[in-house]
Amino acid sequence: MKNPIQHVSIMQKVQALNNPKDKMNWIILVILLLTSTLTWQCSKQNGTGESQSFKQSLNASTQSLNTAAAEISKTYGYKVLNLSDGSNLKSALATDASFQDSITLAKIKGMYEYQPKSYTHWCYSCFDKLFKKTGDNNDLIVKLPEVKVLFPRRFQSVALSDTSLKNNLVIDASDYHYYFSMGYLWDYKLAASITINDTALGSINVQSARSSGSGYSYSSGYNFPNGYNVAVNVKSGDTASSSIALLNNTSTLFKETVNRYKVSGSKYREREYILDVGNVEFKRAAGADSITVYVGGVLQTKAKVEVIDAPVSSGSVFAGRDLKVTFDDGTSTNLSTLLGPSFGILSTLMVNLQNVYFATNIVDYIAFNIFRNQTH
Repeated sequence: MKNPIQHVSIMQKVQALNNPKDKMNWIILVILLLTSTLTWQCSKQNGTGESQSFKQSLNASTQSLNTAAAEISKTYGYKVLNLSDGSNLKSALATDASFQDSITLAKIKGMYEYQPKSYTHWCYSCFDKLFKKTGDNNDLIVKLPEVKVLFPRRFQSVALSDTSLKNNLVIDASDYHYYFSMGYLWDYKLAASITINDTALGSINVQSARSSGSGYSYSSGYNFPNGYNVAVNVKSGDTASSSIALLNNTSTLFKETVNRYKVSGSKYREREYILDVGNVEFKRAAGADSITVYVGGVLQTKAKVEVIDAPVSSGSVFAGRDLKVTFDDGTSTNLSTLLGPSFGILSTLMVNLQNVYFATNIVDYIAFNIFRNQTH
């Protein structure tokens, strides 16, 4: 029995083209294949096809960022990050040349509860025994009233009404190390989660170190329960860098990076600036005068971006500047305008993640209080 699928040689195919009808069919087939290939290549180059222009990509990315920032600003975690009363316990102690101390998690680990006093007082540097140990644990777990944390200066004060407060806020520090020496060298680390009334508020991570008069590194981040996380990183050295990033799980919604490179024989550094908003990247290379734009990794040759002065502080996003963006259709806008309220929220997060009042004036105060009352 013969195989129903007959073998056709290449020579037979070529001979078949001598038939005008068959030749026309082959030409049509080749044209269709070439058209499909070109369409696929264009779609691949532009990420989502020709319909996804630079303007559309940036608008979509800023809209996603604005949505994320709005959701974050309504969370309890954002409220925790915004805590401040204008003072800083850690810096106030560490700038004293005679101050030096070292506290590790192993020295203060356990479960503790806030115990109110039966008298009233306010003493910023006092260390009354405010926390009672209730059990053993490898973490530092502290239960205390919400009002003591979320309202400035209530933490270092004692009121008669405190006896009616419930210990409904829990701080669980899984890592803690505090070392300051003569105000110049330090090594600090905190990793802690926060809950109120058994509802997770998120987790905070802070790490900072200084090993010489000029060398230091700093990083802090906060993970929100809804999947968003924000992080700030600062590093000195021959290549100094600073960045702030906002992510939704692993997807980058916003990231600003400034790198400063030391130049041999010059007192000035070359500066590299990279700003990612979704899949749109603005980049000014070190030594360059202009900013290039990429969408999904593809260079936008017609895009025009200018650096302009803006009424924002040097410590906020854009490093005290703004970007004027001109699209392919000739329209233009400032990037801060596109970001809208996100601009202010990101600026606030950057400043507060560098100060981290919750760590310096809440967790550190608790650690000092427990440590001093155990060893003094």
